[in-house]
Amino acid sequence: MTLNIKIYKKINSQVMCDISRVWYFRKLVNASLFHDIGLPLDKIGEAFKVKPLTAKKYLDKFVELKESEDSEIQYKLYVALLTPEKNYDPDTFDQIMDYIYKLKIYEKDWFFRI
Repeated sequence: MTLNIKIYKKINSQVMCDISRVWYFRKLVNASLFHDIGLPLDKIGEAFKVKPLTAKKYLDKFVELKESEDSEIQYKLYVALLTPEKNYDPDTFDQIMDYIYKLKIYEKDWFFRI
């Protein structure tokens, strides 16, 4: 596969923006991680400064998104899963880039939104 440098740079820029833009997905991922380690809803709610009912909605929404077949949702969820603290290293960035190239996400109409 040949990709010109202009497109490569554009994809890189988009990924860097997307890492900061998936905050809602990141919140859902983190709520799910807290739930997976056994935190009760009231403690999850405290962590996010919301009521336990809202924490439950976060968990339900995460399950809904995880089961979605929408490529944009899956991409955002993937980025959030790899960057649960909004931090990333070169390996994480490479994983995201591999995902984009493997699934040709850069060809989707919704991808470039800088």
